[in-house]
Amino acid sequence: MNTNTLFLEAQELMQAGQQKESIAILRSLAIQGHVESIRIIAHIESLHNLSKKFPVNPLAIVDNEDVNRHHQIPNLVHLYEQDVIVNLGRLQSLNNGLTPDDCIELLVYQTISNLIEYKNKSLDVLPIAVIEQVTCQIRQAFVNVYIDRGYCSSIVDKYEKELKEKIWNPGIVEETETYMYKLDNKHFM
Repeated sequence: MNTNTLFLEAQELMQAGQQKESIAILRSLAIQGHVESIRIIAHIESLHNLSKKFPVNPLAIVDNEDVNRHHQIPNLVHLYEQDVIVNLGRLQSLNNGLTPDDCIELLVYQTISNLIEYKNKSLDVLPIAVIEQVTCQIRQAFVNVYIDRGYCSSIVDKYEKELKEKIWNPGIVEETETYMYKLDNKHFM
């Protein structure tokens, strides 16, 4: 089924009172980047305060033109480069080596950690524009510092794909905090 057909099905399910089924479809569409699904999920959660333990939109992601316009970040690539270098070094030391999967996981959690920090400082709102800006800047920082060019584009592609999925995981805030705590305190695998 194409995204428009799935979106219409989700609307019909919602009208029929089958919220869980509708939200499941909307979440899958949101992961694929379907903007209207992202908006509806955020709206449903704000209206009904669904499942505080496992929120539908754990990072309070919003896609609103006015909000996006007022939430812009400066160019932080140079700072992200330093973070990537330090964290890759820590990870390499803790794991006695570094695999492409290690790099992907690190980039995903480092990005989400930055997004959580932004959300917490901006009245509990995380605009799509900020997600795109942070993702782009961390990707650029990684490309600037990563030595093994043979794997670089593959890592970046997988990073972006995994990030789009993980930001919707209900427990992503706790998962990210745990990962970053282990990394910062040298308690890794």
